[in-house]
Amino acid sequence: MFYAGLQGFDFARAPALYLIGYFIVKTAGLAKDFSRDAIRRLFRRNYHIITKDRRPGLVLVKGAKGSRLLEKALCISEEGADRNGKPLKVLSRKMRRTFGDFAGKVGIQRSPPRWIREEPWLTKTVTFLERLV
Repeated sequence: MFYAGLQGFDFARAPALYLIGYFIVKTAGLAKDFSRDAIRRLFRRNYHIITKDRRPGLVLVKGAKGSRLLEKALCISEEGADRNGKPLKVLSRKMRRTFGDFAGKVGIQRSPPRWIREEPWLTKTVTFLERLV
């Protein structure tokens, strides 16, 4: 899923994180684990491959058919706090009922990728996304 920080443009709305699209994963893994042929075949249009930006730990993800950008952004965050009590965007309680709580790591502001692999969260997420389009 792709999300972005948005706020009201011509109306009052506090900044929040919004789901703006998603893609169905065809394959994913560390760049170092793919053969050169696989990288050329699967990721030739990927920014990191084109620019030769091969940082250690680079994860490459290839999308499959069915990926979508949403016509209307959907708010997925609420205000929370980090360990030091500073404001932090966290996955909203409502969205946790769909996506789960990522093993207690609900902070999603500038967060590393979160994987949804376990049931029932995987099925709930797929059903939720299918209803959006």
